[in-house]
Amino acid sequence: MGATAHAETALHSRTNRVIGRAGVTGGPTLVCVAGIHGNEPSGVRALERVFARLAVDETPLRGTFVGLAGNMRALEANVRYLAKDLNRQWTQERVVGLGNPTASATAKTIDSKLRVSGDEDDEQRELHTELTRIFAAATGRVTVFDLHSASSVTPPFLIFGDTLKNRDFAMRIPTPIVLGLEEQIVGTIMEWVSSLGHVSVAFEA
Repeated sequence: MGATAHAETALHSRTNRVIGRAGVTGGPTLVCVAGIHGNEPSGVRALERVFARLAVDETPLRGTFVGLAGNMRALEANVRYLAKDLNRQWTQERVVGLGNPTASATAKTIDSKLRVSGDEDDEQRELHTELTRIFAAATGRVTVFDLHSASSVTPPFLIFGDTLKNRDFAMRIPTPIVLGLEEQIVGTIMEWVSSLGHVSVAFEA
């Protein structure tokens, strides 16, 4: 079932998942994923403004900065998701099934929760392809920021799996940190990125 519309205004239809790309080859790579929940378009709008400003100012960057839209179809519809929450689908089994039709068919038979077809599955497949391409091209440290709009009034805060890499990065940001919340949520994109050995932090505001 899809979620109800959020108070934020829906985005116009996007034709490109890559919101922007800046910087030079070599050095660290920073990826911001915004709108993995379709009723949270603020991160997409923020990234559009940042990349526009970088282009005007011709700001030099030491490394690569990429912005990606998450659930493009849900963003256009201004709902959290169309069929299932895209930020609960990044388990190892599902990610493996994305590129394996045989595994996908088996998963459908064994467990309907592992289906890899339609709606959010297409979104996940496209987003996974883009992220995999970025990770493969990276020559230095990779950091992924997952941008969210909080469901109630709150100061901004960070969530991350408590690895040494994630903690070291998060402690450099002057933002409150909430530990333990990530243990209550399974299948997040943040969890999957961390499993690959990269730094991954979710930002709620």
